[in-house]
Amino acid sequence: MSGKNQAKYKKLAIGGETGTISVYASPRILAALNEATVDFDLYQGVRLGQVLDAVYAQGKKDGRSEMAEHFNKFAVEAEKVLPFKNPGRPKKRK
Repeated sequence: MSGKNQAKYKKLAIGGETGTISVYASPRILAALNEATVDFDLYQGVRLGQVLDAVYAQGKKDGRSEMAEHFNKFAVEAEKVLPFKNPGRPKKRK
């Protein structure tokens, strides 16, 4: 395909309470966001910012929990494949 048909992602910086969130989206998505926010007043803009902050925070939590589950599965599989025992003779049990 030629380069003209491929979407060029553009950066959109969205300000939030904790800082800015960089969103990379196609021009169609950015145009849709612009169209949806044309008649926003200050109140609606703040509410949208709060929603975006909540979505971003939840995404971070979900991503962390997903990675923790992945690492836990990997650790269990690694213990099965590579059982570890201390070197030497086992200690006597009383």
